Amino acid sequence: MWHAAKSLSKKLRQAGSMKNQTRIQVWRRDIVNHFLYCTKQAATEEPFKMMWPLEEGSKDKPWIIQGSAAHQTLTGIVLDKRWLTQMNKFINIRTTSDLEGFQNHLLMYAA
Repeated sequence: MWHAAKSLSKKLRQAGSMKNQTRIQVWRRDIVNHFLYCTKQAATEEPFKMMWPLEEGSKDKPWIIQGSAAHQTLTGIVLDKRWLTQMNKFINIRTTSDLEGFQNHLLMYAA
């Protein structure tokens, strides 16, 4: 989940650095936090997809105008088919601590 959030943040940072898309930078942290919340709350892929689209909530930041270059880029990132097909993996595999513990035991006891 952390790797997916980091990847999403990186894509949003790159998109936000382009001309006419700086509002994505303002919303980057909120979008990543919303992704983490959705993956923690959703038990399967369907509820995740229902929670994933962002809705109106905060008026503190300038809204991304629908149809603008920033909006089109953001929509392309968060609704990317490849990204959405990996959601099942992010929802079911939340942490790697069990795997890391197992690998540590292997390294301790295996020559």
